[in-house]
Amino acid sequence: MVRTVLKMRVREGCEGSFEDVWAEAAPKIKEYAGLLGQSLLREKDQPRTYMIMADWETAAHLEAFENSPVRQALSAALTPLREAAQKTILDDVGAREPAAPQGRNSQS
Repeated sequence: MVRTVLKMRVREGCEGSFEDVWAEAAPKIKEYAGLLGQSLLREKDQPRTYMIMADWETAAHLEAFENSPVRQALSAALTPLREAAQKTILDDVGAREPAAPQGRNSQS
């Protein structure tokens, strides 16, 4: 699994437009093969800072979306609404179980 995290700071007064552009694009993105889920989140204490997160089955699925006309149109629509953007791509390396507690065994 591959997760993308796109952190964006939206220009003042553009929050509603930003959310509208996302709401229009989200159903189109959902149609892409390999998409496992997507979210638009807003920081509680920084209401102009958003995170767009998406999970993809493989890097190839993500690459296909990134080269798509839908992604290009979304980027073109969001660019004038934002002050800054930072993208991070994360590979899932698997969940780790916590270590067993150290100490005496309760059974004697």
